Amino acid sequence: MSIASNRYNLQLAVQPARGIYPTTPTFFYECKGVGLQPKPTISRLEITDGRLWSPSLKKVTYLETGGQPDLIGQPNGLGAFIYGMLGACVSTPGTPDNHVFTPAPDLSDFPYFTIWNFFDDHWHLFRDCQVIGGEFTVGVDNPWSLIRPIIVGMAPMEYVDEPATEATEEEEWIHWLDGGGGHFLGGDYQHAYMPALPQALDDVKTVLAAFKTTYNLHLAVATGLHHKAADATNGLVYATPVADEAAAIAACTEIRTKYLDHLDQAGVHYFDDVVNPISHADPTDTTTCITFLQELLGAVNTPGCYNRHVGGKAGARSLTMAVDLRAQPIQGEAVVPYVIKRKRGSINVAVDLMLEDFELINLALFGDPNPAFGTQMTTKIQRLSMYNRFVAQMTPEISLAFDVPQFDFDPEPMYGVTASPAGDEVIVPVGGECSGAAGSEITVTLKNSVAGY
Repeated sequence: MSIASNRYNLQLAVQPARGIYPTTPTFFYECKGVGLQPKPTISRLEITDGRLWSPSLKKVTYLETGGQPDLIGQPNGLGAFIYGMLGACVSTPGTPDNHVFTPAPDLSDFPYFTIWNFFDDHWHLFRDCQVIGGEFTVGVDNPWSLIRPIIVGMAPMEYVDEPATEATEEEEWIHWLDGGGGHFLGGDYQHAYMPALPQALDDVKTVLAAFKTTYNLHLAVATGLHHKAADATNGLVYATPVADEAAAIAACTEIRTKYLDHLDQAGVHYFDDVVNPISHADPTDTTTCITFLQELLGAVNTPGCYNRHVGGKAGARSLTMAVDLRAQPIQGEAVVPYVIKRKRGSINVAVDLMLEDFELINLALFGDPNPAFGTQMTTKIQRLSMYNRFVAQMTPEISLAFDVPQFDFDPEPMYGVTASPAGDEVIVPVGGECSGAAGSEITVTLKNSVAGY
């Protein structure tokens, strides 16, 4: 009877410290392929024993224990490997539990793991494991989120009995869900507002009250990738809570006037916004208030003109986060690695985006999304920001969000955008190296049902 190669999984527990080993796993990982294994380095020594065809002396002198498994990104276990890749985690228990992962400020902050490797009723144990890099991907073409951590173990692999208590398989997963996610690129996405579309007057009142707060906060920002100065003249002043239909009509009319004036303030924005005006006429009743708000705010993943103004983009088809710390296992007195030497690394993010206009192409080529005639090509690397959120469940929330305050926009894909005889859609990776302040280059927020890592 042959080995059942499809009977495989990984189970993991976070160690309190190096050398302190949990006895049972906490997280269960379904695998797409590849697992953990030792990779031997065989050393050979020639000796003068006089034989012509004698094999040399050989022995295993180094075991690189670990691997790069393809794991399904289920929300509880996913956090352990994001913690391993970035190195810092702050957890706030609640309903849901909230975990904020950021790049570690110190090499000593990276966690250690004990990993059980199940393969057709055989159990192999890997201890003192660390993650030295990896990649997270999710997208339309492959809607299952995958995480590929690069794992190195610093203790010899052991053949063990199955743990007394196995980890439980998860039923949910973080996946690409157009109705529950959001994609923002550049601008001022912290003050985006994408509510459920209003259906009645009470919904309109709620949306108008919340929008007033969000919009005025946007106007108050004086610096950043979007703002040159605060807008002191176009703040909303209508009374909240909105009293009735007449007050809702008046509020929408005020929004229309002041929003259009806000777009025209050249001293407020780095680039005049000429592509996101609102064309709706002043509302006259509840129905036209609803259609006005739909054009202004849009829906989740289909941003309206205000949300496009603050950075919202439709057409995102995938996201990738790659972490590379140029790590190298260093051998000590034992046959396995003694320590991992990390060097200055990088965090790269990118989305495959279906382009709907020339704004990003112009930004990369000319340094301005709407260049004037005669503008020459720029050699300056532009900077953008990015926010992506994927929702698997809303009550209680299960979600994964990537917040990149600043990244160095890679212009090369934009240089290669050309015409297509077949009329193919233009889809390019938009992203680059995270370049924010130390420790805040990227923030990954995970909501799930785990109290802490």
